[in-house]
Amino acid sequence: GTVGISGTLKATIADPLVDDLVAYWKMNEASGTRVDATGRGNDLTAVNDGIAIAGKIGNAYSNPSGQAPGTVSYLFCDTTSDLAVGGIDFTIAGWFRMNESGVGGYLVSKDNPDFEYQLYYSFDAETFEWTAGDVSVLAAGTATFTGDPFTDAFYFVVAYHDSVNDEIGVSVNGAAFSTQATIGGVAGASPFYIATQFLATHGDAADVDEVGIWQRVVSTEDIAQLYNAGAGITYPFRALAAQDDQTLAAEGTVSGGEIAGTLAATQADQTLASSGTVA
Repeated sequence: GTVGISGTLKATIADPLVDDLVAYWKMNEASGTRVDATGRGNDLTAVNDGIAIAGKIGNAYSNPSGQAPGTVSYLFCDTTSDLAVGGIDFTIAGWFRMNESGVGGYLVSKDNPDFEYQLYYSFDAETFEWTAGDVSVLAAGTATFTGDPFTDAFYFVVAYHDSVNDEIGVSVNGAAFSTQATIGGVAGASPFYIATQFLATHGDAADVDEVGIWQRVVSTEDIAQLYNAGAGITYPFRALAAQDDQTLAAEGTVSGGEIAGTLAATQADQTLASSGTVA
């Protein structure tokens, strides 16, 4: 039956932002492989390594401007089930700065042999362009944001694909989404690139920091937390893992000496499964 519960618990409470998070790159490494902080193994290999610079949080990966053919710098990862998300709900978010005035570039791409998705900045049009879907629907499936990313500022870009409503959208610095209808996405075998695209004929002059991929459409609350009033936040996001002992006073059920109940915690009601005392 239902009983009263009292006792103490040292709780580990996961931040909701980690729900369906399948890859996250902090870009803090000084050189070489940029590690997937989630531990899921989607590490990025550096080709003609860029440089580490002061980023939004810690270091950022930077492709220098004016690279000569054959010395192109970029990051890539062979496709995985975490990254081949074109046909399902997904979101990509990160901090980007174009570091060469008058030049556009590919920020994130997964576009050959199967065109899955692509985030691009056009200096001529002053537009972030987001495409998710087959190449034949690029014109109808590209959402744009018109802005003015000065070369001395990082911009927080969120791009999503909603497979249920056949819609894509892109937002900059927590602003309202620009959206566009699409006829659906493609999940394929293309490698995943940062700061270039499949041709890799030029390394796009961009600084990249704190990039994550979720297999869901993130909420407005998630975006506000990630943007953090322009300060950003890094994985594992809100520091909820190290909680003090909490005093419990809740209803729950007893089964085999274990107590399952609900704790009204400071952040939100959290579901518990823990030993305790019954009063």
